[in-house]
Amino acid sequence: MDTVSVIIPIYNAEDYLHCSVESVMNQSYHSLEILLVDDGSTDSSGIICDDLARKDFRIRVFHQPNKGLGMARNVGLDNAIGEWIFFLDSDDFLHPEAIASLLSCVGPDINCASVSFSMDYVSNNDIILPKSEKDLCLLNPVLIPSELLIKELIKFKGIPLLRSSVVWGKLYSRELISDIRFRNLYSIEDRDFNLKVYLRTQHVLFIDNKYYYYCQTPDSIIRKKDVKSITKRYYDNTLGYYCLLDSIPYKDEYRSWILQELYKQLVIRRYRLNNSDYAQASIISFCQIVSETWNEFRKSKYIPLKCKILFSILWRNPWLMSFLMKITHN
Repeated sequence: MDTVSVIIPIYNAEDYLHCSVESVMNQSYHSLEILLVDDGSTDSSGIICDDLARKDFRIRVFHQPNKGLGMARNVGLDNAIGEWIFFLDSDDFLHPEAIASLLSCVGPDINCASVSFSMDYVSNNDIILPKSEKDLCLLNPVLIPSELLIKELIKFKGIPLLRSSVVWGKLYSRELISDIRFRNLYSIEDRDFNLKVYLRTQHVLFIDNKYYYYCQTPDSIIRKKDVKSITKRYYDNTLGYYCLLDSIPYKDEYRSWILQELYKQLVIRRYRLNNSDYAQASIISFCQIVSETWNEFRKSKYIPLKCKILFSILWRNPWLMSFLMKITHN
């Protein structure tokens, strides 16, 4: 029986940790190892991890200074012994059949699979499990080509982007991701990881069952609406797109998709970051990115000429971008 290594990175999650870990402990599939990586929590999360490990021999705990989400996941990857790897965030939880349903669909020809997710099960810290009987049966597994997932990951927004980009809720063959690790790329590090995965596999199987319960807590990065958090997200996301180029061979069509999105981000973010704490840093960094990638962008046969002309005009005339944005919002 194959072992599944469930990796849970943890930082100050004391309010949600019991529910998250116990949802793994209570899976109908029992051949699991549960790796809890305490990433320098300043609350009682580390103590809770140690207490849970004493209750279940399948749990292993790792404590480290705070290094970030991706680095915590890497500790789990470096210590995992299972044939399959599954990622769960510490404020989310699983349906009891989540792991079993995924394992029933994978095999020699399918080395990555994902369950669907729901955002509807948390209200005032009260977790409400779904009541529908349809969650007890396997719904319409669909194989999605990796090329489409790469396109979603780079070019799309909303649910298609979330489906393709996140690592949580996905079951990976250990062999498939043996040498892939996370980089510190803020909110784009999942995309970077999955981009490398999709370049190695022909397709990913998606199960329509909402077996992963995604809980948006007040402390989640994407929930922070203050100006400082938003401007940092703008800045880091733009640099993240630049870093994605490292994963794609030169002159590949996928690189043109990233370049187009990157250059769009450059002109929009430079406008939005103006007069922020990141204004000077963004101008310096963005100009450096353009300097390093301009020849490839200009010569790419996959990028339409009109895109090249439009960017050239907007980049050289920031006032025009400002004017267009004001018109758009009026």
